Amino acid sequence: MRRKDKPNYIYLQLAAVAIGLFVLGRLAYMKVQAQAVNRLAAGDRAKAETVRLEINPQANLNFLSRQEILEKRRSYLYRHPELLMYQYVPTGAIFDSMEEQKPWWGLKGQLFFGPGNRSIEGDAEESRFLYNPFLLAQANLFLKKVSWDEGFYASREDLAASAMPLDCPPQSATIYPRVKKEELTYNVSDFLRQCENASRVKTGLDSLEFDLVVYNARDMGYNYLAVSNYESQNIEKSGSIVKIDQYIHCGDTCGYPGGCNNMSPYNDKLFDLGIKSLPAKAVVKLWQNYPRSANDAGDFEVTLLFN
Repeated sequence: MRRKDKPNYIYLQLAAVAIGLFVLGRLAYMKVQAQAVNRLAAGDRAKAETVRLEINPQANLNFLSRQEILEKRRSYLYRHPELLMYQYVPTGAIFDSMEEQKPWWGLKGQLFFGPGNRSIEGDAEESRFLYNPFLLAQANLFLKKVSWDEGFYASREDLAASAMPLDCPPQSATIYPRVKKEELTYNVSDFLRQCENASRVKTGLDSLEFDLVVYNARDMGYNYLAVSNYESQNIEKSGSIVKIDQYIHCGDTCGYPGGCNNMSPYNDKLFDLGIKSLPAKAVVKLWQNYPRSANDAGDFEVTLLFN
């Protein structure tokens, strides 16, 4: 009986080994997906000295599939293949929680209507970042609260139909791969002027919120950042080393039935950084690994200029 049972025992051993190898392979895949495999062609491996980047337009993402959105992102990346070391692979830790065919927080919905059924109106706020993948660290500049001359506009709907700008996008973006730097410029003065002209209410810097969106840096293998204390100018929050954990998921903050895709999580070190006066400058240092100090030279550096 024992001799007859032996082959079955061997088969069980082989099956256990196969299952173990599958599990180990799956764990290894998950580990790779948790860390970006993408790398910029920068420094000694740079293929270009200077690349002027297009500011790609915002887009409505409501009810699109993940594949449609990531293929569009990929198409924007491959407009500049000279900036990539390898074939692009979307980082799972950033994009795998994006739900299929869901609505997204809209720029118009967020500014004028807030949570609820109208929150998804307009182009998706995340399209500004998803569709500009080489802008590694971007300023998300918007009004903290919308006010208007109630003698001129009878309702929010009337204001929403006006020339009120929805956000303050970058005016230009240039990347310098050889020296591992990037520079973005924002015309904050003009944005505030347009808001004031449209709303007919005084709109100053104290009305403005400045957040950092950096999952594009994470997608290129940079996992930590610090806004430089010494090189930045007129920025209220700076100096802390921050782990970049931003990703896309489906949450319920939009108040739309079933939730909306948006960025998470909230991190007070990246939100409401504050601009004291203009002109201002935020120098964002990026590292692949945790640095010894926030004063260490970055593996890459993004300068945001506010005029």
